[in-house]
Amino acid sequence: MYKYAQILHDKVHWIMEDEMTLEELYKHKFCKDHIHFIDITDIAPAPEVGWSFDGANFTAPIELVPTEEELLAVIRSKRNALLAACDWTQATDSPLSADAKTAYAQYRQALRDMPATCDSANPEWPVKPQL
Repeated sequence: MYKYAQILHDKVHWIMEDEMTLEELYKHKFCKDHIHFIDITDIAPAPEVGWSFDGANFTAPIELVPTEEELLAVIRSKRNALLAACDWTQATDSPLSADAKTAYAQYRQALRDMPATCDSANPEWPVKPQL
């Protein structure tokens, strides 16, 4: 059994297995002018869909991992939206009870503390008080 990678725009687009050699595939199943296959039977590690091909070598895609500052920027953005959504709870003319206002004040403080106290990769958000 042979394993082939179809190359499209310098990337592995499709992987297939067949009992035919590459020459037999082009003779009986595919037009060499339209579909470009590379025999990857003996290549280790085996290329996967999405890998780049420069004409001689396969390269795995680089996994982009967000930086700590990028993660914190996302947290701050969500935090700011959550704070803005409950600004009204702290107004002097808010219809909330004193206990509800206190609960919201504590919730808002927990939100403000988020960037400094949370695990940026897996933030646990404070729970909004129930009215």
